[in-house]
Amino acid sequence: MSKEKEITIASYNIASGGFEKYSYDLEVPTRLEQINKAVKIINADFISLIDTFRWEEKFTNEQLIRMFNYRFAHSVNLQDERLIGIGHNNGITILTNLNVIESKPIFIHTRNCIRTVVEVENKKLQIFSTYLDDKSEETRLKQTEELLKHVDPDLPTTILGDLNTTDPKNSADTKKGMDRFLDEYPYLKDSVSATFEDMSRGEVVTRLNKAGFMPANDNYEPTVPTPLFMKLGYKSPLVQLDHVFVKGSLEIKNFEVLQGEVFDNASDHYPVRAKITL
Repeated sequence: MSKEKEITIASYNIASGGFEKYSYDLEVPTRLEQINKAVKIINADFISLIDTFRWEEKFTNEQLIRMFNYRFAHSVNLQDERLIGIGHNNGITILTNLNVIESKPIFIHTRNCIRTVVEVENKKLQIFSTYLDDKSEETRLKQTEELLKHVDPDLPTTILGDLNTTDPKNSADTKKGMDRFLDEYPYLKDSVSATFEDMSRGEVVTRLNKAGFMPANDNYEPTVPTPLFMKLGYKSPLVQLDHVFVKGSLEIKNFEVLQGEVFDNASDHYPVRAKITL
């Protein structure tokens, strides 16, 4: 009887690729050192870095391998026309020490995600590194539908990333978090309340559940904001937008949202990390 193999997977939205803002005039990501420290602390066998703005133009995969001390790196641009139009030409980057069978971009309705197949002790696992639309649940649903078409039903699967949506089973906690934020910063109500409400529909999570994907965490685990968010210094995350979902012969051993000084200053999101067995 073969022994179960435990691996650690993680997702981390690093906010505009570590640059001070979405700008093509800046040469160096000012938070790159903090992000590197954060990735080392996360210490995952596979990590999806979300919102790697301009990384595919600034760094080769070989440079990323050396920079983060991983065996494999793959950075892609989202190629989302809406984001390109507003100067937010974002990307996704994966880093892993696992044996990669295949890693390629998959276009899901309006943008790319990355589908990676890894092999762990002769067992294959497919991982979708995903960054869903930040404006519309309808768009996120269409992106999810397209993603599900690329799931190989014969392989255990995880979908992880910044899904920009909430789990409806946590609707009460989500509303409390959103209300607390808007009570503290009422001048932001006009600009963010509609987005909050749209994210709280939670229809993407419902669709994933229907497709057999289960969340890695049973409890409400907020991931945003960190004190870096809009430089407001907010000290307690309120809403969970970053998720890990699994399907097939996978067992979740542990799920956590990592916090601490390094993560407070590296991004406006906290990373999520899960230990799974195949």
